[in-house]
Amino acid sequence: MQESKYYQFLREQFIAQGIEQGARNTTIRHILALLESRFSEDAVRNISAKVEGIDDLQRLDELLITASKVQSLDTFLNMLDV
Repeated sequence: MQESKYYQFLREQFIAQGIEQGARNTTIRHILALLESRFSEDAVRNISAKVEGIDDLQRLDELLITASKVQSLDTFLNMLDV
């Protein structure tokens, strides 16, 4: 039995959304883990909700690079607000 074109389209959309959501979640985990390794876990925990609220994967990729370079958590927080 052959799938309808609409069903194929929906399936592809769901797969793409799942892949993007997985990439988003992984990037958020990496940002928080990197920050926790460099700064106080308690301080990072206080900003985790702000990082987790970001939906744009490209923005999260930029923040991951920033997290590896910043000298302080305050500097990272300033980048979050940009």
